[in-house]
Amino acid sequence: MRVGLMIPTLLHGGAERAICRLSNILAEEGYEVYFIVFDASQQFYTFSGELIDLKLPNGKNLMDKIRVFRKRVKAVRKTKKSFNLDVVISFIAAATFVNCLTRSSTKCIVSQRNFMSKETTSKIKKYLLRYCFHKADAVVAVAELCRLDLIENFHIPRSKVHTIYNAYDQQQIFNQMEESIEKYHQTFFENHTFNLVSVGRPEYQKGFWNLIKVLYLVRQKGLDCGLTIVGDGSQLQMLENLSSELGLEGHVQLTGYQSNPYSYIGKSDAYVMTSLFEGFPNALTEAMCCGKAIISTDCPSGPREILEGKKNLKERAVTAEFCEFGVLVPSFSDTENWKANEFDKKHEIMSDAICELLNDKKLRGKMGSKARERAKSFSYGECLKNYEKLFLELQIGSKI
Repeated sequence: MRVGLMIPTLLHGGAERAICRLSNILAEEGYEVYFIVFDASQQFYTFSGELIDLKLPNGKNLMDKIRVFRKRVKAVRKTKKSFNLDVVISFIAAATFVNCLTRSSTKCIVSQRNFMSKETTSKIKKYLLRYCFHKADAVVAVAELCRLDLIENFHIPRSKVHTIYNAYDQQQIFNQMEESIEKYHQTFFENHTFNLVSVGRPEYQKGFWNLIKVLYLVRQKGLDCGLTIVGDGSQLQMLENLSSELGLEGHVQLTGYQSNPYSYIGKSDAYVMTSLFEGFPNALTEAMCCGKAIISTDCPSGPREILEGKKNLKERAVTAEFCEFGVLVPSFSDTENWKANEFDKKHEIMSDAICELLNDKKLRGKMGSKARERAKSFSYGECLKNYEKLFLELQIGSKI
């Protein structure tokens, strides 16, 4: 069976990491994998299969974008036919548009990586994605709440939407956690009694301005705590400025992109996530693979499903909930607020939950162990089983 995996680039990011892992899973099982990338000039992750680099990077202006888009459609249509692909699975909206517009005898599966209702405010983009989801043979949502959102708010037929969780090689992640880090980063960890870590691109979605404020409150409550944010993004300088305004110099380190974030997670006492919305948060689950206690906003979607299971998916935390596999706290406001002197009740709730966890070593250890056990549910084998079930339902290829 010939499987195409399509994504715009192989830059660092959760979707890029997830599709590379999927290529490894399928190739190891004997599938012929063809990795279709619009622009593969930079590659941050290893993958399996034959790389098809279309060499069609993003356009610089509107007319250029339209020209490039047309070329992508033509190139992908030719690729599907030339390689006689049985199915193409696309990640990220730009690839989804092209995959659906080149739909033919090759089955078209699109992967929705985020909670659609919150992912974009653009009505045009939402309309186009809804059109694509209807046109596709199947839509893969990375979490059950994402699936329900597509069914209830975008009217995608229930039979067309399937939940398949991201997959993780827990042992590999655990091994990488033991690797050393830069000396000055190591010194930062050693200079604090407690350390919090969060991994992700410093962009609006991650809500990191809230995390800086929460750290300030944690330290005000008497805990000698440091915060490390691993990731590169447009808000790095703003985070640095906010830290300075709050007098947190020496207590916040912004490492930028790191090829091995797990070694930083391994140095922490707890992993914290302040996202405003997600799909199925990779870094949070990877921290669970590392055996770390988790504190996360109860944002749509992913955290509640991961830390509590599929029950009560539509409930939202109004106070700190110490669940079986981690701690959920209320989601923050969708409105950015970089004012150093403005805090709200939700900042207090998260800071109190962090203090309770950091002050109780036994509880921290128990939650870390539980988290690591829970992470086993998101294995390569489980992911493969669910994709093969979907292939069977779509009657793809002779391998099944």
